[in-house]
Amino acid sequence: MGLLVVCALLVHGVDFAAARACRAKASEAMASGLRNACQEYRQDTGRYPTALVDLLTNPGGPGWQGPYLIKMPKDPWQGEYAYAVSGEDVDIRATGRPAPRPWWKRILNPLHFGRVYPPRS
Repeated sequence: MGLLVVCALLVHGVDFAAARACRAKASEAMASGLRNACQEYRQDTGRYPTALVDLLTNPGGPGWQGPYLIKMPKDPWQGEYAYAVSGEDVDIRATGRPAPRPWWKRILNPLHFGRVYPPRS
């Protein structure tokens, strides 16, 4: 009986690991789409947007030919995307991504699988 419980926990751990990997890939794909929208904005206006909301509404600058997005996406964890520009580089990342948990905590307390932790600062 104990072996059956351990096997079930390990199988569920693998399933949740696959779900986390899928969410991470979806987040990367969405961030890539946001980067492309920022590139289009830059081609039209000559600069990157000051905030991601500028991709939806005209901030009043010349050359704006948007909207560049239909709506502002949420990351797979239902958080906002963080946006920063440093020179010629754009950094877009998910803010709702849960903090990693050690494997022994997932096995010892299976009721907390999939729990979302606050974003790291």
